[in-house]
Amino acid sequence: TDELVFVEVKHRRRTVWGGGETAVDYRKVAKMQRVAAEYCRQHQFKKPYRFDIIASTGDLQKPEQVEIEHFENITWLS
Repeated sequence: TDELVFVEVKHRRRTVWGGGETAVDYRKVAKMQRVAAEYCRQHQFKKPYRFDIIASTGDLQKPEQVEIEHFENITWLS
């Protein structure tokens, strides 16, 4: 099916305060929803869309040590 995916990308060097996904709270999701609705309105996009998070953790100077997680359909955070 045709689906538009809005992706929030967050990186943290360390997980002392949690991974990058913890930076996306209900307020951020609400803002993403407003922006997505406006984008779809302006572009007359009438198909389903969802929100994902790509969270990475580690030293970007050592890419082999960076961990990446993909969280699909994160609207449960709102």
